[in-house]
Amino acid sequence: MVLDNITLDIDEALFYGILGDDGAGKTTLLKLISGLLRPTSGTCTLFGKDVLKDQPAALRDVGCLVGEPAFYDYLTAGENLNFFGSLLHADISPLTESLPLTFTDTYPKHLTTCMKYQLGIALALLGSPRLVVLDEPFSFLTDSVRSSMFTFLRKRVADGITVVFTTTNTGEIIELATEGAVLSQGKIISRGPSSRLDFPAVEEVEQ
Repeated sequence: MVLDNITLDIDEALFYGILGDDGAGKTTLLKLISGLLRPTSGTCTLFGKDVLKDQPAALRDVGCLVGEPAFYDYLTAGENLNFFGSLLHADISPLTESLPLTFTDTYPKHLTTCMKYQLGIALALLGSPRLVVLDEPFSFLTDSVRSSMFTFLRKRVADGITVVFTTTNTGEIIELATEGAVLSQGKIISRGPSSRLDFPAVEEVEQ
């Protein structure tokens, strides 16, 4: 999906939700933010650093889950956490103690889709990033796991991190996002506080 004249200014320490149907350009936008895709024009700046010109510095404090979660198949879920945590010199205990990760002894091939996304979100949160970018992270979670994840992420945002997430679910924007945008066919058609988004536009996206 080609993005058309997208401009976003996102403050720190909040939830920013991006709503759109499949093919609206949500994943493309997150790939640009997280440095996984180079824009043909324009710029992306994180914490005052240009993602194109100074990518290592710009992405140093960014955790992301864009696309399907991927792990080392020969390591258990817990070993994956430990391995990536060691690379970042990060303590994994805050994650394992706060999230319902009851499958740490399980190998990835035996994980359910819900478990894979829980682990993927946990990996994105390793190392105390200032910005976490999540691509439709809650769609595959059970209701109980989603509730626990929302509670945990709210605490992290209260501690000062920024979470940018995409969704096709209006309810997630209303429940979780402080601010948001509605994306349709590569264009932003509404933006602002989640309580003031253009709901006729939202309803159009949901059709």
